[in-house]
Amino acid sequence: MCRPIDNKSGSTGGQAVIDAHAIMGQVIEVTPFRSAILLITDTLHSIPVQVLRTGLRTVAKGTGRINNLELPYLPRSADVRVGDLLVSSGLGGRYPSDYPVARITSVGRDPNGATTIAAAPLARLAVDEQVMLVWSLDEKLQAVPVDEPADEPVDESADEAVPGESEE
Repeated sequence: MCRPIDNKSGSTGGQAVIDAHAIMGQVIEVTPFRSAILLITDTLHSIPVQVLRTGLRTVAKGTGRINNLELPYLPRSADVRVGDLLVSSGLGGRYPSDYPVARITSVGRDPNGATTIAAAPLARLAVDEQVMLVWSLDEKLQAVPVDEPADEPVDESADEAVPGESEE
């Protein structure tokens, strides 16, 4: 499930993509005129998340269905409830922390001890026409050359002796 976006913004591969509601996915391909987004619901996508109510961290995986994520790595004893909000944890550095991702829609436990937890993405993956690309502060800092001299004027009077003071 990839979506093309117009590349007037200068997107880069791996960049986080959000809409007005939540995280949508990440840029996976960049061409001069378009970029492709891998949606969070794609089977190839996983995102580190945190249950906002409890602080429990896990991974949400795409299922290939536009309205469904799964949380396959939680133990049977995990404190997860229908309606819990999942936010990005920030682990891995791909997505900033505390952005909304999904809401838990079902919690099932079978007799074998396996837990099946489903969540619905909060981003409007099928209908949004406008998205936002997220740049990290680190990316901006790396773009500034370190060896260039500062543009600020140097105050040379700071080196002059102040009248009435003696140099020792």
